[in-house]
Amino acid sequence: MDCRKTLRDDASFILMPLLVVMGLVSLAAGGALLSAQLDLRAAARLKTATQAFYIAEAGLNHGWDELQNSDGVNDFPTLSTAAGRSTLFRKTAFDDGSYTVTAEAVAGSDPKRVKVISTGCLPAGDPCPSGHSKAVMEAEFRRQSLFLCALCGKEGVTLSGGSQTDSFDSRKLPYTILTAGRRALRQGGRHALGWQPDGQL
Repeated sequence: MDCRKTLRDDASFILMPLLVVMGLVSLAAGGALLSAQLDLRAAARLKTATQAFYIAEAGLNHGWDELQNSDGVNDFPTLSTAAGRSTLFRKTAFDDGSYTVTAEAVAGSDPKRVKVISTGCLPAGDPCPSGHSKAVMEAEFRRQSLFLCALCGKEGVTLSGGSQTDSFDSRKLPYTILTAGRRALRQGGRHALGWQPDGQL
């Protein structure tokens, strides 16, 4: 028996399993790299989608502020009775993105409601191009006092025990944080800037 021939046969016997194992390890490493790359892309998409969501939320908050600021433009009383959709803001920059906000009256609602739709886009765009992260938020707003009759009485209301009330007459001056808890003094047909605590007039 020839020793050289036996060693040559053993070398080929070891080489084949070694190549198979190396191939499997290479495939596993390639799969792990591909999986990591896909995870990174998914995380990046999630991050931009979350940012677009918060941009849309900022637009929704800005829209509500616009409805209630009583500046004569896009106010709740006007929009709650208007027909059609009004654009409150278009492509308003926020962080690295932008939002567009529209509002329309909700037909037949009682109390009156306004539907506000905010579209956030990252990076900025209007309309939001494909390939950009986009989030749309919709909310219906209404203006109604939570306390329709916070303190009511058929023939009057009596408070005792050292109670204190805010008896400001808003017909004389606007009710603000500066005038809360005070009564306006009226002097000679004009509003005075002097104040007296309640109960001393």
